Amino acid sequence: MAILKKIGNLFGNSDEKAVSKLQPIVEEINSWESNTEALSDQELKSKTDQFRDRLGDGETVDDLLPEAF
Repeated sequence: MAILKKIGNLFGNSDEKAVSKLQPIVEEINSWESNTEALSDQELKSKTDQFRDRLGDGETVDDLLPEAF
């Protein structure tokens, strides 16, 4: 059991790996916060149509994720 724990500590557990992988996306999402807060209700509502248009122009959901979140 102790050997398995040491091996786990060496390579990290799956939760830590998942968090590390997602951290850059979280930081990008957080960078959009001040821009989003500055939008009026109508501007915020119009973002949905803008996202649909951008998807139609070839952007992917992953491209839009940080801003849309």
